[in-house]
Amino acid sequence: MKRWVDFIKKLFSKIWKKKKPAPPAEAADAIKPSKIKRWLGPNFAGARKNATLRSAEMNQAMIYTDYQTYHWPSLLDARTGKYIDAICCLFYEKNGEIVGGKFDHWAAGGQRAKVLHNVVNGYGGHSFPGKNARCWTMIASQDGSLRSNIIEVKRR
Repeated sequence: MKRWVDFIKKLFSKIWKKKKPAPPAEAADAIKPSKIKRWLGPNFAGARKNATLRSAEMNQAMIYTDYQTYHWPSLLDARTGKYIDAICCLFYEKNGEIVGGKFDHWAAGGQRAKVLHNVVNGYGGHSFPGKNARCWTMIASQDGSLRSNIIEVKRR
């Protein structure tokens, strides 16, 4: 019986001592929020980074990201009847400065493509970035307290 007990203790001691996987490394910002000279809409520079975007692409009409949902507090959009949990931001070089910010809401859960008509139409002071301008994107919570990392957008 003692051998059996010793065997069980040894077996469980290996399981209990097993190292837990390290949490994923926090994704770095491609640009620091402090480098954004003019925020169009709310200034999210002080928001706590707690989510990760890994990829983004855009063309003349759409921006595509790997956004799923970050389970941030949602608000019911009375116009659409959908729950909105994040705001999408676009930043770009203009006249030697980085400008940009909020251009639209994102519906909760898996909306990975967003029309850029607000940017094209001048919403919040936006103008469509020049053909060779570098661009970045970020997702922020509705209340502005949380955000994703800022990543560079590939231009198509």
